[in-house]
Amino acid sequence: MSFSSTLLKWYDVHKRTLPWRGIQDPYKIWLSEIILQQTQIAQGREYYLHFIDRFPTVDMLAKASEDEVMKMWEGLGYYSRARNLHTAAKEIARQGSFPRNYEDVRALKGVGDYTAAAICSIAYNDPIATLDGNAYRVLGRIYCVELPFDSKEGKSFYKELANSLLDKQRAGEFNQAIMDFGATQCTPKTPRCQECPFADKCGAHTAHQEYNFPVRAKKTEVKERFLNYFFIVWNNQILIHKRNNKDIWRSLYEPYLVEDEKQCSIQDLQDAWLQNIITGGNILTEHAQDVRHMLTHRILRTNFFSIHLKYKPQEIPADYSFHPLEELTTIAFPTLIKKALGKINL
Repeated sequence: MSFSSTLLKWYDVHKRTLPWRGIQDPYKIWLSEIILQQTQIAQGREYYLHFIDRFPTVDMLAKASEDEVMKMWEGLGYYSRARNLHTAAKEIARQGSFPRNYEDVRALKGVGDYTAAAICSIAYNDPIATLDGNAYRVLGRIYCVELPFDSKEGKSFYKELANSLLDKQRAGEFNQAIMDFGATQCTPKTPRCQECPFADKCGAHTAHQEYNFPVRAKKTEVKERFLNYFFIVWNNQILIHKRNNKDIWRSLYEPYLVEDEKQCSIQDLQDAWLQNIITGGNILTEHAQDVRHMLTHRILRTNFFSIHLKYKPQEIPADYSFHPLEELTTIAFPTLIKKALGKINL
């Protein structure tokens, strides 16, 4: 039995029941694929359902404000996905319909090779193989691929291999099948080799080398960043601003921030405006020190303070403004900030 026949036979029995399965609406498939980038299905499912409930069509998503989209995405992380999703929705609405061919889908903001192939194969059954982490692992193990999947040569080899194995009559189901197989059968840490239909053909299993595949080349250095957040409150209003630089959490809101090169005390912070606020007889409270928050390739080490002002400052830092505390539930914050707000009584 061929690879595709074996895989699809397994899929027909074991495929997962998911809210975006069994549909051919490219908008819903696109939305699910963007949400599931860097997100586990258990978490992504609820976000998908909320998005579809609020924005059942791409036109409705296009008409939403950026703040509303970011609020819907709050807590899901990798926020560039939401910004790109919104930008692409506007472009699709301008064009009048969702693009039909691979090149046009690939040209959408935030859509890469994998996502374009997934959309086109599932929505239109275009014969294009997808390659995500699950597919690399399944193919890498079964065929003992020595090339690193994150190298130029490796990507080219895997692409050719996957397309050679693809069942062109069931392209969409083949791609979903290899994703499901990697997610539930050929898992990273506890592959179910004894129940695997490929066990007698799997090179990695035969050599007892399951955990050595797929081969990875790059190791990215994890860096630390040191953040000091100040919840500055006056007259039941809090000083916040929207992050718009090309950095983490773009388009989300945050309280007053002082970033340093190392972990330090409040006395060590070099910020003239803040020092004037602190020495002005206002009430400063320290809430938490060295709270650690993990992002991809970053560890954020954060201190939290609050300052209750007696008087409104005559000057406010650029891009910051006071917002009523009662509005905080309608504003999108990074998870780190949202958790802190939930623990601090302002």
